[in-house]
Amino acid sequence: MHRKTFTLVELLVVIGIIAILAALILPALSSAKKNAKKTRWAGFSSTISKDPTSLAYYTFDSGSTAKLVNQATGTEYTTFYDVSIFDGTYSNVKNEKGKGRWGKEGVYFSGSTSEKIDCGYDQLLLTDNFTLFAWCKPKDGSDYRAVVSHRDYKDSWQYMGYAIYAGTGNVWRTRVAWTYGWSLNDLTDPVKDEWTFVAITYENTTVPNWEGSTGKFKTYLNGVLKKDTVGKYKPTDSGKHLLIGIGGDNGNTYPFFGAIDEVGYFGRTMTGSEIKSIYEMGNPN
Repeated sequence: MHRKTFTLVELLVVIGIIAILAALILPALSSAKKNAKKTRWAGFSSTISKDPTSLAYYTFDSGSTAKLVNQATGTEYTTFYDVSIFDGTYSNVKNEKGKGRWGKEGVYFSGSTSEKIDCGYDQLLLTDNFTLFAWCKPKDGSDYRAVVSHRDYKDSWQYMGYAIYAGTGNVWRTRVAWTYGWSLNDLTDPVKDEWTFVAITYENTTVPNWEGSTGKFKTYLNGVLKKDTVGKYKPTDSGKHLLIGIGGDNGNTYPFFGAIDEVGYFGRTMTGSEIKSIYEMGNPN
């Protein structure tokens, strides 16, 4: 029995059809995968917002363009404070669809000192232990670019607060302050133009006094512990505000250049496994 063979023309036609089908199907599969990741994150972020110690939590996905809504609902604090006191006020920036992960809402900063999100102040932010994290997509730069900052230099001698920077040398730099200076966790990991998850935690091991406390200061990058040091920390009790996209003692230096999507502050020290879970659930890749 003679078996019919395909001609070259027929093979090329079949290959062309397969290529067309792939061009139609693969983007749909990619979009479905992206939507599935976003849906998974949305459910997880709802859980994070309900953490008993959540004080300020911003998903940049509330639908509001008038303000950055604080979506923290932690029961340890919300029984006696109005979460809206930490709603963010936009200055020369806005929440826009397409600026965040998966094409959702986020805020893009151009590197101008006139741009920031002011998230207010209350003594509730003066927790002895804390966790601070952010998702950001920085652009290259030679100076410090503040992702999140809450700091002051009071009476020309008293340091206080914390900050996450894309820093000089284009590497990540995080720090906590105490009365006489800064405890630094500077990384060697380069700042890249891609979505990056940065987190810091502090857990005191001594009783806090007017100078601050001594404790464990940890920095995580994309869910991985990068620095575990002994640090000293004093909360910013001078009334200075929690800021996104700007830094400095007066909130007018070290402007961020790039996009910021999610920021959280919690009044406890999260474990390494918790930090890793937040990264894995929020990773858009």
